[in-house]
Amino acid sequence: AMLSRFRASPLYAEIMQAAAVYRELPFVYEHDGFIVRGVMDVLYRTPGGEWVVVDYKTSRVKSKSPNEPTDAELVTHAQRYHLQLGVYASAVYKQLGVYPRARIHYVQYKNPTVEVSEAAWRAALDRTLSERVRAVILGE
Repeated sequence: AMLSRFRASPLYAEIMQAAAVYRELPFVYEHDGFIVRGVMDVLYRTPGGEWVVVDYKTSRVKSKSPNEPTDAELVTHAQRYHLQLGVYASAVYKQLGVYPRARIHYVQYKNPTVEVSEAAWRAALDRTLSERVRAVILGE
């Protein structure tokens, strides 16, 4: 069901029309003295030349509606991933010299793609990466 929903999504159509697509893309990113290694779900370049990084989420979003969360509920839930998208976008910049658009795609839902603005992921990156990594290292 999730695969069928994804194939029916505008995101799928956009990826299928992309000029370049990189799936499960490993990266290394250094920030504030810390090295982050990871794997991006998908990075693609639109036919117009714009780069887009997408992280897929299978998590369920708590909603007041019994069927689908509202756009606002998805946007609120997506805030917990702004740091992750900031790391991805910054890693792309280090390699390509351009910042990509950043998106989260909730595969469980019908209208599931949340755009994360550059301002939002930058704020999360600036505010939290060092704090979070230090907390893990120092056991805080």
